[in-house]
Amino acid sequence: MLLAIEDIKHVFASLKAKGAFAILSGAFLTKVAAFLGSLILVRIMSKSEYGVLGYMENLYTYACLFAGYGLNNAVYRYLVLKETEAEKKGIFDYVVSQGTKFNIVYVAVLSLLAFLFPHSEEFSTAHLLLPLMLLALPLQFLSDTCSFSLRGLFRNRAFAFTAVLTVVLVWGAKAAGATLSGLEGVAASWPIAYCVVAFVLLLYFRNNIFSSVPAIAPEKEERRGIRSYSLQYMVTNSLWALFLQNDLLMISLLTGDASAVADYKVAFAIPSVIAILSSSVGIFVAPYFIKQENDKAWVWSNYKKTFIGTAVLVGGAAILVCLVAEPVVGFFYGEQYLNIVPLMNLLLVTAFVTNGLRYTTANLLAAMGKIRVNMFVSFSGMVCQIVLNFILIPLFGVYGAAYTSIMVYSFMAIAVFVPFVMMYRAH
Repeated sequence: MLLAIEDIKHVFASLKAKGAFAILSGAFLTKVAAFLGSLILVRIMSKSEYGVLGYMENLYTYACLFAGYGLNNAVYRYLVLKETEAEKKGIFDYVVSQGTKFNIVYVAVLSLLAFLFPHSEEFSTAHLLLPLMLLALPLQFLSDTCSFSLRGLFRNRAFAFTAVLTVVLVWGAKAAGATLSGLEGVAASWPIAYCVVAFVLLLYFRNNIFSSVPAIAPEKEERRGIRSYSLQYMVTNSLWALFLQNDLLMISLLTGDASAVADYKVAFAIPSVIAILSSSVGIFVAPYFIKQENDKAWVWSNYKKTFIGTAVLVGGAAILVCLVAEPVVGFFYGEQYLNIVPLMNLLLVTAFVTNGLRYTTANLLAAMGKIRVNMFVSFSGMVCQIVLNFILIPLFGVYGAAYTSIMVYSFMAIAVFVPFVMMYRAH
């Protein structure tokens, strides 16, 4: 018994030394800061202003899916694979340079489209404010590239600190902008905040990470590999980002009930927070798997530990939320939403399946360069989602979307698990 306790203490001490708890704390504080920031904006802005902001933020979020050709996803993997500081700097410089060039053209085109697009009269201010907001996109890309690079360089505490600092600064700037000049102030604050973050981080990399290090640029063949990996990652992320939007769109189209859409959105909010746990574990372990990706015995052994640990962690959190669901919903959303508790419990099952069972495998496949598997599974899952929603939502209403999610995410969890086993178990 004492030996087991000592082993547990040793594991926790090792995780702490490597920065695992810093990553988890950073993810949690980032979510808290964003949540508090949104509450402050709701208090400061009028309901109509906040609605227009939500409209522009949704469009901005879609634009971000294709920012920099997805190159900042590649920096995470390729920095781990490189052995020398000069090679690492070459990868970093290549991603920053090529991603920025792409973003300049991309934002120019998007801004023109945003200006010319026939926004409804209610959202007419987006003609000018959305192009202003889009100026933040290349700066956010640079900030994210620096942040991902810190993790790829195993600087976990700096990575966590940067994530929290960025969210606090951006949301603080939004609140200040809203106080000073309403919706226009929020739109202007976004690029200003990311300009500060990007400048500070790039300066930090220049003076502290890669100071006095000559860059060795990646060869032509490797550049092609980076672009291919980035494109596949970008497509996969884009497909994944559409899953919730598909549910909401199909609920609204097939039920014609706005309250059903609201119920589903609120019921999904709390279960979605559980993703903090799996993503934190994934962010921490992925670089180690990248480093050892050619050692199949090591990968399989540590995959089993990571998979079981994540499943237990996420499953425990889902059970805990289920036990306190009614008072939590009543406290945050009021008694008018107590009817969603059964729906939320179903979505907790969904959260467990996708975050506890699917995510670990999918994340490690992507990290170790097998992103094509994820892309195929995500596309197949989306087709299944659309077909099942057409069948189940008319039969069960909003619950039909929840049943669909459970079935689709279960299929996706199995669909990524099988090739992983085939690739790494037979070593």
